[in-house]
Amino acid sequence: MKFSKSCCTGLALIFGMGLAAGAASSSSGYAGNPSPVAGLASLDLAFRFASAIRSDPKDQAKAQEAVLRDYLLLGADEEAATRAQQIQGWRRGVIYAQMAERKAQQGDEAAARDLIERAQSVRAESAGWEVTRVDAEIATALAALGDLDSSRHLAQDLAAADPRQYAGRSAATLAQGEAALGNFDKSMEALGQVNGETDVEIAGARTSGYLELARAKRFSKAQRLQALEAAESSTANLPSWEQVDALSEASQLYREAGQDNRSISALKKAEEIARSLPGSATGKIPLMAGVAQGWARLGDKTRARSLLRQVEPAIANALDIDRPAAYARLASAWRAVGDSKQSDRLMTLAIATAESLANARPRALSAVDICRSLGRDGVEPDSSTRGRLESLLANLKDPW
Repeated sequence: MKFSKSCCTGLALIFGMGLAAGAASSSSGYAGNPSPVAGLASLDLAFRFASAIRSDPKDQAKAQEAVLRDYLLLGADEEAATRAQQIQGWRRGVIYAQMAERKAQQGDEAAARDLIERAQSVRAESAGWEVTRVDAEIATALAALGDLDSSRHLAQDLAAADPRQYAGRSAATLAQGEAALGNFDKSMEALGQVNGETDVEIAGARTSGYLELARAKRFSKAQRLQALEAAESSTANLPSWEQVDALSEASQLYREAGQDNRSISALKKAEEIARSLPGSATGKIPLMAGVAQGWARLGDKTRARSLLRQVEPAIANALDIDRPAAYARLASAWRAVGDSKQSDRLMTLAIATAESLANARPRALSAVDICRSLGRDGVEPDSSTRGRLESLLANLKDPW
């Protein structure tokens, strides 16, 4: 289950978020691959860059976890599993639990239980707030299995210990557990318990919970629309950047449900909010890119291109260490619009700005973002681009 960025991530991951654009078109610098597992070579590079950040174990594990989530996004579960053991600390437990959730959703209870046990083993080696992070993911995995008693007990304990951070997530976990058993009304009731809560952590988890129900194909179209309407209403209590993400996703779900007018309305709201952000706000770039991709999915590529052209100059206002990810995010958006020339130009800029960074740690983190973007889009670097990335990797040295 997806939760709000305020629950789990920060600005470093905003550039890496957004709906996958799907397999990319062939281009001069980046060879598209129509295979369902296209992009794995790019993700392998991303993981190698993440693993190279030995000067900062926390950043290393955080970057590794982010890459493995992308492997799961692409359905490359086995590839993720082989790399998970390389993560040190509590984040390995988080990944095991997220893989368990995937196996539960696929109907493989035995594999899910095994992965939950691995997550619990990591939990036993953790301490303090790290334990609660792993517990929260384990509760979600148990919910996906339909193990209501175990997931409810764990989720409620988390909410009691830290109501602000986990009350909303507890409700969303209970909703997912009921949904796994096909109980739509009880799922809605679980989330309804935190309706009206204005705290951003609670509102973020509540909105994500409603969106999860709206994606659940086991429910009827009318039920999914009911959950989607609740999700859209729930966004009112979110910070601007989270509103844009949630409304953009709602737009896509409305479109998939054949509700074109509501899809357009939701995306217009997302664009209005994104435009209202200061031009100097670094986070505005990925939000506008995401909205542009939304318009492209709705068939309005002219509007999408206009937005992308408008937002590119804002990259000049970003910090040096943020520019590579910003260029990569725009490159992904142009790829979704179908303009390989613009996409290649921006990805070349992304790599060049990463190469120009003075210290090895930000260069490595920027390369992780670049390679993750390529991987999520199903794009493998050609020999020239791979050579530049391999050279960047080989030259990660002091100063870090």
